[in-house]
Amino acid sequence: MATVEQVYHDAGRALEAANLLETELGTCLLALDALETGSYANPDADAYARLREAIDSNTLGRSIRAIKAKLQITDSVDAVFQDALEARNLLAHRFFPHHGLKVHDPAGRDEMVAHIDRLRDAIWSAYTIAGKWSPLLVAAVRVLMRAKAN
Repeated sequence: MATVEQVYHDAGRALEAANLLETELGTCLLALDALETGSYANPDADAYARLREAIDSNTLGRSIRAIKAKLQITDSVDAVFQDALEARNLLAHRFFPHHGLKVHDPAGRDEMVAHIDRLRDAIWSAYTIAGKWSPLLVAAVRVLMRAKAN
C-alpha cells in the first residue's frame, strides 16, 4: 500500500521529469536560434540573455509549438510530445483535485501512484527524445563556431 509520502514523492519526481523536458527543449530552441541566425558568429551576451529569458518564460506548450515550427517531426513524435504536455498539465494543475480525497485511503493512494507512474512515463518519453536532440543541435553550433574560427 502506498503511503501519503509516496504519493507526494512520486508526484514530485514526475514534475522533475517535466522540468527536465522543459530544459532540454529550451536548449534545443537556443541551439536552433543560433543555427538560424548565425549568432554564434558574433556572440552578443545581451541578446543571448534576452533570448534565454524569453525561452525560459515559455510554457511547455509554447516550447513544443516552437520546436514543431523549426523541425520537421513525425506524427508519432508529435503525439509523444502532446501526451507529455497533457500529462504535465494534468499533474501540475488538476491531479490532486481530480483524485479528491483518495490520498486519505490506502487503495486510493495506490490508484494515485499508478496514475502518477503513467503520467511520468509520458513525460519521460518526450524528455528522452528531446534529450537526444539537444546535444546534437549544440554540437552543430560548436562545429560551425570552430569552422568560423579557422
